[in-house]
Amino acid sequence: MLRDQISGLVDSWAIRWHASAFINNKLTLYPGKSLVENIGFDNSGTNSSSSNKYNSPLYSEEIKIENISTQESAEVREIMVNYFKKNFAKPPFLRRIMEKIKKYF
Repeated sequence: MLRDQISGLVDSWAIRWHASAFINNKLTLYPGKSLVENIGFDNSGTNSSSSNKYNSPLYSEEIKIENISTQESAEVREIMVNYFKKNFAKPPFLRRIMEKIKKYF
């Protein structure tokens, strides 16, 4: 996807974010409780259609902030890799073409 981004085939802030974190040897902390409402899948965006896939209840309790260890978990890494492979695998070429055509009709 990064190659596609560089060549102009896709426009994704996410691939640039993850690439910059990787290049700078940074980790990303994914919280276990949602403090934001994801409104990015309402069919108004460039790269997505309408979906409730990422809807989650907002956490309304107080969250105690404290220092935590910043080390990678092999178990969590495997879970994340499997999640992204399952949910963001590049669809077959013909299906991508059909999806683009559907946007215009």
